[in-house]
Amino acid sequence: MRIRRLYPAILFMALSTPAFAASPSQTIYLDCVAHPGDANEVSLTRASYVSFVTIAGTTDDAHKYKVIVETDKPIVVSKDGSVIATVNSGTQTLTDLTGHVKFARQNWGTTTIRAFCATETAETISQLQSVSPLMQTNMASAGAAFQSLMDFDILAETSGSVEPTAFWPDQARAQDALKAIDGTFSFLGYGPDATLNGDRILAIGDDWFIKGLVKANYAESDVTGGKFTQTNGQASVLMQKRFDNGQRLAVALTGGLGHASIPDQSDDSQSLIVDLAYAMPLTSTLSLITGANWGMANHDVEIKKETGSYVEQMVSGSVTLRGEQSYGAVTLVPTLTGNIGYSDTPDFTDSAANSYAGGNTFIASANAGLTVSYDFVVEGPSGSQIVSPFVGGKLTAAHYTYEQNGGDTTKSDNVGGEMSLGLKSRFPNGATAGLEGRLGRQGDTTSASLTGSLSASF
Repeated sequence: MRIRRLYPAILFMALSTPAFAASPSQTIYLDCVAHPGDANEVSLTRASYVSFVTIAGTTDDAHKYKVIVETDKPIVVSKDGSVIATVNSGTQTLTDLTGHVKFARQNWGTTTIRAFCATETAETISQLQSVSPLMQTNMASAGAAFQSLMDFDILAETSGSVEPTAFWPDQARAQDALKAIDGTFSFLGYGPDATLNGDRILAIGDDWFIKGLVKANYAESDVTGGKFTQTNGQASVLMQKRFDNGQRLAVALTGGLGHASIPDQSDDSQSLIVDLAYAMPLTSTLSLITGANWGMANHDVEIKKETGSYVEQMVSGSVTLRGEQSYGAVTLVPTLTGNIGYSDTPDFTDSAANSYAGGNTFIASANAGLTVSYDFVVEGPSGSQIVSPFVGGKLTAAHYTYEQNGGDTTKSDNVGGEMSLGLKSRFPNGATAGLEGRLGRQGDTTSASLTGSLSASF
């Protein structure tokens, strides 16, 4: 009778000890065939009752997984009852694993087991960034300096001076160098992006001004295994100088913060870009604008929970022939632009001593476009407001090369076109606001974008 009365207590003690625990194991499930980005981990403390961990992987010849084991006590790794490895202490990586693999603990140490499908995304995040709209903007001379010579001239508005119409139409949005190849490459898939620009005059003289600018971007694209997204914020200080012969010089310093991610990879970057541009009138309706820039960006990356960093450098140049001809309220703005850009990404090693090859990117493009705008004068309580709807078209040709250090080279040559539709408004106080939508087709890729802008001198 006494034993019968003690039976519940004995059963409780038996099930509460590691030797008799009812659930001494833990299972990690990975479906590398259906979900190549699957990843999971388990951390076991000394007090944990779990005696072994099983990785249950759905795999085939093209989809396997690997495991990183970090432990301070021996771990015995077996498959189908046979020992395939022993991790005594420290960190060890096991690759090309398939099916069910068992990790048995010894002496109840502290252990972390990280498992993830070894099928890599077809494109590295650095390669995707090199051809993305945001990186194209960073690599291009269409930075703050180049754009200021393509866009509306604040000096003409504030000082009352008369400028050749070829230079600064407020109806047409600035051309973005290398924008011609936004969405060029088929592996980027469908790529919507959005941009918001704003600027304010900080100081102004008879023939010069200093302006502060801010810019925010969001872009996303479909890639192998998931979605590629980017966000970016930039702040610039721009100085523009006008000379007596009608020539212009602009210099800008830009700092930026960015974040990019694809399945199992993320990148946080901090960039610094110096760019300059020069404009020269050729005739009363035609101008030549050239620009160049240099930049560097520090990248802090995370790849399958391992971290690393590297510093990228980039340089680019652009040249544009730009005209403007007005017929009453109608304005025609033809452009012909050539762009070239180069960036270098070094090799780096992550926190688990995995090595990743860098590479260099070369981009060249040319585009011919025409924008047609019409000025409406709208009378308001505070004065006249000019509203200018516009429509534009552009034909493009682009070449792209990505050469991985010690690896393969990816090349692409494409032609395409783009249509734009928008509205720009100038208010009585000198402020301007605009909204523009773009839809383009380059090779077999469709791209779409939406851009808003705000400029003020108050």
